[in-house]
Amino acid sequence: MGRIFIDFIKFKMISFEYNRKKMFLWMLFSILIILLFSYDFINAEDLTSKRPESYSKYSYVGYFFYKSPNLLRFFCGFIVLLFLYFFVSLIRKIIKGNVFYENRNGFLICDDVKIVKISDIKNFDVKKINRNIYIRIHLEDSKKFIKEETNFLKKLNFHIVNYTEKTPLIMSVDFFQEKPNIVLDKLKKLVFNSELK
Repeated sequence: MGRIFIDFIKFKMISFEYNRKKMFLWMLFSILIILLFSYDFINAEDLTSKRPESYSKYSYVGYFFYKSPNLLRFFCGFIVLLFLYFFVSLIRKIIKGNVFYENRNGFLICDDVKIVKISDIKNFDVKKINRNIYIRIHLEDSKKFIKEETNFLKKLNFHIVNYTEKTPLIMSVDFFQEKPNIVLDKLKKLVFNSELK
């Protein structure tokens, strides 16, 4: 009886540990980017007032931002906000330590958030995109999945990802401790073995 219960848990829920060392390195990089672009944001008037010449402190601002302090501020503000969001998300992951995937009530669930119906999943594969590693979740009917999404931003993101990756659902495994192929195998067991049971 105990063995059956252990097998049930094994196939119904899996967890992946985050690679904290890699996350700390990215956090340091994020801090440097935030500081650099915050400096540019604050000093936009000065940096864009002089013509950018080679080997001067104004050269990296470039001709695109020359005499356009508001444009430089907008660009720098966007970069700062983007890396702040990334930095905060890394802190949350480090505090959490693990990510959990479940096969519950016919859905693939990640940290208590429904991702997709198990019956809609066709297959998984690993793909490397610009040095980033993703697991693609291929669906039986991607168009139907996108159509049923009610959140506009999510739907837009699904359309873009579906166009580039031939599926609307991809998950980054860059910060997982386990190797991508191990993550892939565990996900397949979670989804397909549980479905058979």
